[in-house]
Amino acid sequence: MEFIKKKSSYGTFYSYPRFTWQTVVPDIRRKSKVDMSDDFFHGIELFLSCSENLKESDLYRYDAIEFASYYLCAKADLLYIKALEKKQMGAKNEADKLLENVVSLLQQADKLLFVSSSSPIG
Repeated sequence: MEFIKKKSSYGTFYSYPRFTWQTVVPDIRRKSKVDMSDDFFHGIELFLSCSENLKESDLYRYDAIEFASYYLCAKADLLYIKALEKKQMGAKNEADKLLENVVSLLQQADKLLFVSSSSPIG
């Protein structure tokens, strides 16, 4: 897993990372720079797969919540970019369907973060 982390966002630094959905439309001057590589997604999946062995650790659970929410937001961003492309191609119905999925993923991330912040872990 260490190798995967170094190939992803842990091996780079962006001064102001943000998702495209946070800027509503792609910003030509300020590029959205969030690592959404397959390696990083895989690293999160590997990390979360350790939950059975590490579920007693508060630190693991805090990180798992953060990584899981990041995962959901990044997946939403990939769909959002596709929706923008579909909209530009004139495929409004396909774009709308993708946007529904984006909102669903973001709501899941929001709910995960809300529940974790409103109830103490441990």
